[in-house]
Amino acid sequence: NVDRRKKEIEELRFSTERDPLTHLYNFSTIQTKTNDAIAYSDNSNLLHGALIIDIDNFNDVWESLGHSFSNAILIDFANKLNKRIGRNAFAGYVAYNRFIVLLKDMTSVDYSEKIAQNIQHIFKELYLGIQENLTITCSIGISIFPLDATNGEELIENADIALYMAKKSGKNCIKSYEKPFRSLINMSEYLTKSIKSRTLRPLQDSHSMIDNDLIFNIVDILFDSRDLDTALNMALTLLGNYYSIDQLGIYEKTNDNMLKLTYVWNNSLFEPFANSMKSFSVSEGEKFALYKSSLTGIYSTNSVNRNEFKPSVYKDLLTESGLKCIYQCGISDNGDYSGYFFAHSLNQRDDWSTNIIDSLTLLAKVMGGYLIKHRSTQTMDRMLQYDTLTGASNLRLFTSQASEILNDNSKQRYVIIYLDIKKFKYINETYGYATGDYILRAFSDEISKALYEGEIYCRVVDDKFIILAEYSDLETLKSRMSDFSQKVYMLKKAGSDNYKIMVNAGLYLITKFENISLLIDRANIARKSIKNSHVSNFAFFNDSMRNLILKQKELENTMETALNNNEFCVYLQPKYNILTDKVCGAEALVRWNRPGYGIIPPSEFIPFFEENSFITEIDYYVFDKICELIRYMLDHDITPVPISINFSRIHLNNRRILSKLKDSLKKYDLTPEYLEIEITESSLVESDVHMLKVLVEIQKLGFKLAMDDFGSGLSSLNSLRKLPFEILKLDKDFFQGDNITHRERVVISNIVRLAKELDMGIVAEGVETPEQTQFLREIECPVIQGYIFS
Repeated sequence: NVDRRKKEIEELRFSTERDPLTHLYNFSTIQTKTNDAIAYSDNSNLLHGALIIDIDNFNDVWESLGHSFSNAILIDFANKLNKRIGRNAFAGYVAYNRFIVLLKDMTSVDYSEKIAQNIQHIFKELYLGIQENLTITCSIGISIFPLDATNGEELIENADIALYMAKKSGKNCIKSYEKPFRSLINMSEYLTKSIKSRTLRPLQDSHSMIDNDLIFNIVDILFDSRDLDTALNMALTLLGNYYSIDQLGIYEKTNDNMLKLTYVWNNSLFEPFANSMKSFSVSEGEKFALYKSSLTGIYSTNSVNRNEFKPSVYKDLLTESGLKCIYQCGISDNGDYSGYFFAHSLNQRDDWSTNIIDSLTLLAKVMGGYLIKHRSTQTMDRMLQYDTLTGASNLRLFTSQASEILNDNSKQRYVIIYLDIKKFKYINETYGYATGDYILRAFSDEISKALYEGEIYCRVVDDKFIILAEYSDLETLKSRMSDFSQKVYMLKKAGSDNYKIMVNAGLYLITKFENISLLIDRANIARKSIKNSHVSNFAFFNDSMRNLILKQKELENTMETALNNNEFCVYLQPKYNILTDKVCGAEALVRWNRPGYGIIPPSEFIPFFEENSFITEIDYYVFDKICELIRYMLDHDITPVPISINFSRIHLNNRRILSKLKDSLKKYDLTPEYLEIEITESSLVESDVHMLKVLVEIQKLGFKLAMDDFGSGLSSLNSLRKLPFEILKLDKDFFQGDNITHRERVVISNIVRLAKELDMGIVAEGVETPEQTQFLREIECPVIQGYIFS
């Protein structure tokens, strides 16, 4: 009896001190607590703050979404508010869209402003359903004791005045009380909007909800839970038991346009869902999506009319199970329905009326909001960890998982395999990017099928993939690689037999676990060691590759110093006009004259510099040296010839090249008439709009553009069609031997004729013999470059 009496007293105290909807203190209680805090304050250094909060646009919410959803927003906000203000504070509900917070024993004014900003942040988390253009924020007024007031009543009133000024400044504003505010306010207008006013709109209407305890508990569960799946299942259980509903659940639309039953609760006597109802197409779901027939997205009936339904598995379910009551509430994501919440009852329910439906609607909206946010977070997390095209892990997730596997299984033998598809750019350019994407997905699927339990893989970028696999011995590993290559070789898109897929793979046998990135780099170096093979290939990382890494590391450590010390020397290889027998131009070539080592050929440092992007600095260095040379020649009355300078494709992804070219011209007081920019044709295979714009801008500056190594790439004619080049340089591979075959003669002569018809200059590179020279003279290729002359 004593315990029961204590409970009754506690419940009575709660009902007199708390607001029944939000469970926050009512305004009267907050006033009392404010007066008590000031009256019993025995530390003059401590401050007390009052914050009055007004929800902006709340009337629009009320009008657009109705009282049920408005109440849900207030409950959700109240729940979050109580958790954001800290322990030494009290939150209260005033009326309609107005809340109040008392902050006790603050050490600084800044603390009140920090809490106000935290409160504003809550509104980014509130769910507003299907209203795309409806947003809510809050305005806050702050008053501090004893700086702004001498008693509790004055503290609250001054916070209210500060709120009035905040609302005058616009929405989503915070204002702290200042004495001039009182002279600035329109007193008659302020009194109609103050917290003392009795004209504030009452919250609840004649169709008010009566189950606030249940609603508050479920919102609390959803807010506090770290596992939304568990929280939603618990919420359905609470609802089902509380209202004696036979079945509750949520259908969600999946990416493959299916409706899937993701959450369901049944009472122990009700198991109506066959497998056919756990997942079905969206088009099939349209046959019983009655919520879509309502403007509010809500449908309910306590007298099921089976004739409303088109023939479907759902109609069969109604007949077989004898359902009497149905409720559906659409879950909307940015105006599109992403699923729906439903409730079923086998019994005729006279209470299937306003109170139950209002409560179900409120909680369906709240749960839907949490679910949408949860799915969005899952999508974002997946985007951060998985490749969107293939579904494979991305490099970030792979490195994390691989490190964990290698740390936990130190006694197992593992290999890192770095793969790509041979000439994948050719597939994209020839068959189109849709086919390329299809191949990537199929390639990824084949990798996935080939993995054993505990092995992982990822897509790095483009056609590059990495695998972490176990192995027992080398022969078994080689056999496994051959089997995989053979399966990939047979891949093709339906209806097409025009290509076969071949694989390049670099393998690194892990002897001890080091930095995972280092292991991947070694496998990648092994992959790059495979050159110009016409079959699928794989190579193991070896000592020569290790020495190459050490050498490259040494080069990387000295390259900056070498550039500053002018160790990079610029040579000129002349271009001869064989029709006039005169030098008509030159190409700038760079060599590294390293002290103690002598001349380092470009093949040893240029590819490496292209990988680490230092090539851009080398290109600018060479360009600057050529500008300096031309300036010298002009100053000494020597007529220059046009000199071409090679620029890496890296420049075409950055507009910095434009400013660097202009700066060098200005530095040496030159015009571009003696300068040509060479870009290799192979670097243009993946030409895009941005690259084209950069090339056009270079041309506008007055530079002539030369396409270097024409014929070495896979899209020569396409490049000629799209890109603004004025000079064509035939690749040296056209002139491999003394004897030029008939087919070679036809190809070369027609390229020369094509260039002339396009009004392009043409240069043949790599010419070394009199026979080659004579042939080029016969087809009237005017300019040659090569060891035949210099």
